[in-house]
Amino acid sequence: MGRIIERSGSREAAPFAAGERPRRTPLAEATQVKILVPGNQPMVALLGERDEFLKLVEAAFDSHILVRGNEITITGEAVEAERVAQLFEEMVGLFQDTI
Repeated sequence: MGRIIERSGSREAAPFAAGERPRRTPLAEATQVKILVPGNQPMVALLGERDEFLKLVEAAFDSHILVRGNEITITGEAVEAERVAQLFEEMVGLFQDTI
């Protein structure tokens, strides 16, 4: 489908940004999920103008979400990180159907 998903346990979580709330997941239990968004997918459509959609997802979950280029990295509790990844995968699928 043009996207690569890597799932692996991680002992290090990404550092907190200023004003970010602390995660409940201990570092030893953190899972990292990476999603590679296809190059033809406009990231502004996926994340919203000024990252509006991204901010909504971040507010709804305790996982840390980092976006760099067309890669989305989610770090947090395994079940929640998988849920957030599935949400982004479904959003990518919806947008690919309209492109």
